[in-house]
Amino acid sequence: MARQNPNPLTHPTLIPVQHNENDNMKIISTKIHGLLDYAVSLIIIATPWLFDFNNDGPQTWLLVIAGIITIMYSVVTSYDYSLADLIPFNVHLALDTLSGIFIASSPWLFGFHDKIFVPHLLIGMLEILVVLFSKKSTRLLNKKYHAKSWPH
Repeated sequence: MARQNPNPLTHPTLIPVQHNENDNMKIISTKIHGLLDYAVSLIIIATPWLFDFNNDGPQTWLLVIAGIITIMYSVVTSYDYSLADLIPFNVHLALDTLSGIFIASSPWLFGFHDKIFVPHLLIGMLEILVVLFSKKSTRLLNKKYHAKSWPH
């Protein structure tokens, strides 16, 4: 008789992680990444006021909105310091990458590069670097299940 796997929606498994020679450069744990998400998001939100370009233009509000969105998907990421485990960490990393690309390119996309671009470019590049140096998670998507493999 063939064994059937339980429903993956009600019995999640560990997310497989492939190891390669680049794993040695992955120095940011998911725990540290979680702390960085909240701290850096608050800094991103405050950047226009910290560097005195807080006007009603897109250079201000893009950073504020990006910081708020990052906090929103961080609180539902499957990692430490989240309120709900709704999205896997690898999806979170993809969102961080897209956010970094968007923030870094926003001065040219929205036409304010002649006024200010360095903070946006640096924040975007740093966000991408954090993704590159972050370890992948093998955490379960649902905290109530702690099995490391399917039952035999």
